[in-house]
Amino acid sequence: MKEPLDATYQFFGAAVVVRRLRALTRLIEGVCESGDIEYVHRMRVASRRLRTELTIFKECFPPERRASWRGVIEKVTRLLGPARDLDVQIEFVRRFADQHDDETLQPGLRRFLNHLQTRRAELQDDVKKAVKQLRKDPMLRELRKHLRKLRRTSEAAWENDFAGRYSDDAREIARRKILRRYREFLAYEAWVADPSACRKLHEMRIAAKRLRYAMEIFDPLWRDGLKRFAETIKGFQQELGELHDCDVWIETLPAVLQEQQQITPDETFELLAPGLQALLRDRRTRRDELYRTFHRNYRAAQASGFWESLLDTLNHPPPEPSEEPGGEA
Repeated sequence: MKEPLDATYQFFGAAVVVRRLRALTRLIEGVCESGDIEYVHRMRVASRRLRTELTIFKECFPPERRASWRGVIEKVTRLLGPARDLDVQIEFVRRFADQHDDETLQPGLRRFLNHLQTRRAELQDDVKKAVKQLRKDPMLRELRKHLRKLRRTSEAAWENDFAGRYSDDAREIARRKILRRYREFLAYEAWVADPSACRKLHEMRIAAKRLRYAMEIFDPLWRDGLKRFAETIKGFQQELGELHDCDVWIETLPAVLQEQQQITPDETFELLAPGLQALLRDRRTRRDELYRTFHRNYRAAQASGFWESLLDTLNHPPPEPSEEPGGEA
């Protein structure tokens, strides 16, 4: 017979998910009403983190409902993804155009920027509709109800049986979950030396994000002892993320050039091409710089004993954790 899940781990998990759910719902109005693109970014990040937390704490939720709850959040993440990607691209092309005084580049950059802005505007109604539906979704009400119940039942054990401290079993569960993501990340180490391994380096970025999120979630159980490791992993994630963005530009811009050549007269294409070609050259140069930076930083971390230090910290958690991580649902 399966042993019951540690009560203090359930208490911790409920607090973490409550906090994230509240953060997600607070962003809905900003996405719908504000013109600030950061609301879309923040809500997308919050939805990704909530999905991660529902997975990490899956033992705390009934299997027959967990998939439905996670599916609701995943739907919003998928919809916000293209909108956020376009926001980033629009901002980059705008800055690139502002930073280059060469007038021969401007026609192509302006045409491309207008194309991106049109695509982004077409998505906005769907974005608003999705986040408004999320606010009223019965699945989220059901999740809140379960969290309140879980919180009440585990709080008694937290206060009475464990005197307001997380158990060694809770930290051991957390340690195993972090180690699983640590091994997933290191499985990509062989590709660090290959700058042409675009797909594997992109997958490594995703693995870095999963490892970082797990360490940030469980950091209170190590009294902030995982924070410095999470920051290093965040650096890898950001470098690989921007590298992947460059790969996307490098893949898509030639197709944009080809399309423009087919649909515009030759004399017009001659005006448009220089800006797009300059953008492509810039992204190729930046991609090389990013790879060298990532490779250097990763090798420096290896040489400094970063991974050995992380494992030692994971294997020797402090005897008492920091204060509880969340609030009421």
